[in-house]
Amino acid sequence: MANQPPKLFDKLLSWYCRQIEFEDIQGDLYEVYFQRLAASRWKANWLFALDVLTLFNPFSNRRNRSNWLHELYHFNYKNQLTIAIRNLKKHPVVNPIKIVGLSAAIVAFLYIHDYIRFQNSYDHFHEKKDRIFRVTTAISSAELEEEAAWANGFLKDLLLEVSHGVEHVIRLKRMEQAAQVKVLDQQFRENNLFFSDPELLEVMSYELIEGTVSTVLTQPNSVLLTNQTAIKYFGKTDVLGKSIDINNQTFQVTGVIRDIPKNSDLQFDLVIPFPSENIDWALTYLLLNNKASIENLRSGFPDLVAGYLEDYTNQGINLSYQFENIVDVHFSTPKSFDSPKGNKTQVILFQLIGYIILFISLVNYINLDTSQLVQKARGLGIRKIIGASKTHLFLQFSVHAFLSFGIAALLSFILISVTRAGMRHYTNFLFFDGPPSYKFQGYLLIVFIFLVLSSAFYAMTRFRQPQSMAVSIVRNHKFLLRKGLIGIQFALSFALILATIVIARQIELMHNQALGFNSHEVLCMELSGTSASKTNTDGLKQDLHRISAIQSVSFVGGNSIPGAHIDIDEYFIEQMESPKVVQNIVVDENFLSVLEISLTAGRFFSAALTNESQSSVVVNEAFVKELGWETAESALGKKISGYGLQGEIVGVIQDFYFHSPHQLIQPLILEYTGHGSFAMLKFDATSNLTDVMDQTASVWKNHFPDSPFEYSLLKLDYDQQFKQETAAMKVVGTISVLVIALALLGMYAIMLMIGHFRTKEMGIRKVNGADSLDIFKLFSKEFIGVLSIALATVTPFLWIGFERWLSNYPLRVMLQPGLFMLVATAICLAVFGIIYVQARRSNKANTVDTLKYE
Repeated sequence: MANQPPKLFDKLLSWYCRQIEFEDIQGDLYEVYFQRLAASRWKANWLFALDVLTLFNPFSNRRNRSNWLHELYHFNYKNQLTIAIRNLKKHPVVNPIKIVGLSAAIVAFLYIHDYIRFQNSYDHFHEKKDRIFRVTTAISSAELEEEAAWANGFLKDLLLEVSHGVEHVIRLKRMEQAAQVKVLDQQFRENNLFFSDPELLEVMSYELIEGTVSTVLTQPNSVLLTNQTAIKYFGKTDVLGKSIDINNQTFQVTGVIRDIPKNSDLQFDLVIPFPSENIDWALTYLLLNNKASIENLRSGFPDLVAGYLEDYTNQGINLSYQFENIVDVHFSTPKSFDSPKGNKTQVILFQLIGYIILFISLVNYINLDTSQLVQKARGLGIRKIIGASKTHLFLQFSVHAFLSFGIAALLSFILISVTRAGMRHYTNFLFFDGPPSYKFQGYLLIVFIFLVLSSAFYAMTRFRQPQSMAVSIVRNHKFLLRKGLIGIQFALSFALILATIVIARQIELMHNQALGFNSHEVLCMELSGTSASKTNTDGLKQDLHRISAIQSVSFVGGNSIPGAHIDIDEYFIEQMESPKVVQNIVVDENFLSVLEISLTAGRFFSAALTNESQSSVVVNEAFVKELGWETAESALGKKISGYGLQGEIVGVIQDFYFHSPHQLIQPLILEYTGHGSFAMLKFDATSNLTDVMDQTASVWKNHFPDSPFEYSLLKLDYDQQFKQETAAMKVVGTISVLVIALALLGMYAIMLMIGHFRTKEMGIRKVNGADSLDIFKLFSKEFIGVLSIALATVTPFLWIGFERWLSNYPLRVMLQPGLFMLVATAICLAVFGIIYVQARRSNKANTVDTLKYE
């Protein structure tokens, strides 16, 4: 027939409409269509299509509709949300406890996750990160095994000329002494100035604000500034062409980059070109082209470089080179002359702890929530009797969980806003720096949905099909699953408490260990690299001695202050066929008096003797033992030679920890210098530090008027070596408190559920004469076994784990069984305290009401 509705939409109607309703709906649409046809065929066809599309409902009219989709579509969310709010108000004690506990766990999880995200993101901002590799050096000889972050300077030309596939090679090296920077009339002292090859920005993805990538460091007198440095010097970033003086040499600003992200292993404030091509050692990075493979370079490089290392090989020293991808540098093995490194094991451990905390809080929430379902049993039974399906109940539980988790999430964000500044100060870590990424927001949304659905699903598993008006809650008085989870929680609490105590005792031992020198009341100053001549330092030393509070002054070399990166060198020693690689420091005659180090044999350096720096050395006791000499006196007079040295051993000093007790004391050679690049001042412990600083600053200005006065305390600088352990102790201690709180909350949930399920039993026992102590004994029996099994199971693993961790320290605390027993006793007392509170509560309940229960 010509006057028929559009066939496409007629077929669409027959496809989605249920057969039982199809004829009626089609007939009505046809009737309306033919009425409209009299006015306009085009309009009738258009309106028919619109009607078909309007009637389309994927949940109601489709032939093979899904029941759960139908219920999801028609579920009364508003009504259930109102009921959920009413239930929250109905339990003013339990609901705040479970929500606050959940919120605290979310806060801890987010803090841990942000720390982990930061640690795992080091140097990921480089666009070419997959092709950038750092070259490091492994140094080995008969006496020494060491890894250095530096590589030989000649490797750049070798890699570019001989090795195919290397696109760029850059070398960087930090200026050893602080740079004196002058901008107009302002003086600055910069400790973070680097030398670099011109191709720096060709390899690294530092965002250039001002300047051109290809020319930023091509001129000998050019300087590249970071955004913050440019603002510090000029108050703005538009500074191209501006001049600054660095160590009395004029440089022109040719580029400004944005501040280097904190999650970068390489940090600098300003960069200038190398003054010459004669570079011995430097940080070395290479950029492969798109088609090159690092594995091919690793396999062929030893043969390429062998001919260039013959001088080292002939002296018994073997050098080998490793290639580290730039994103792996942060978690690489700590090396000499390297920046502080992260601990991958620690990061994984914290990540595991974060998920455990979230899991425990979810279990505690579910336990508390399930205990409240007992009071809702009759209402739920009525709903099932009148036709509520499993899907309907699941949606009901989901809405209730959504409200509770939503409040907990909101509270957690408020807590993070309030505690963020304090946590940054407490841990010295910049938490939540910058807006969260979309990926992280999506991750949080997925976690939130998972928690809501998990809670609803778990609640559904606690119900059987109704046999009467009251739904039957699954009542397993043994609560094996929940008791098992409680055992796991307290095992974790036990482990974390012990970890906090062991770490704290180990750090305290290293802090209080007799280091062999006195780091207290010692002030350190770096001398100006341009004006600190011997005349200046002699005058400075004399004027400093005139300050009554200063007892002694010593000038030492750049890497000769305890805790610094120590130098190594080759020495030819009497009766030895090959040279020996030994750590060395350069000091003056007052070094021992400043640090209160004892002399074991012979004499120390003397300024009165001529040619002392070329003819005399002093060694430590470890050096004597290493060489196999029987006594310190037998070492005196032994001939020793090295770079610029032809002399003998004139003295032996007692061993001291140049580095922290993380490492064994190594053989050490001390050489003499008349004036060094650092000054160490020993001041009277009874003096006022502020007055000492003021007087020292005045003397400094008299000798170095163009250099700002800066100082540090040796004790604080030396203790920086314990930074990782101290931070770990703080984090583990904080987590321990949270896990213990969550474990006690879970215990409270279990006791609350037992109290609900055994209300009538407690009433009968009370009628028969049971008191609070009897009920306490009854409840305690159910948990003594759980706690005993949990603590007994985890103890051997903890003992082995702590022993392996402590074995990394030459100086370590000894584990004691008494410590384990003390912590276990404290946890048991906390558990029994909660049980006793619930026992008293059950005993105080009205007997008439308890007997009428159920």
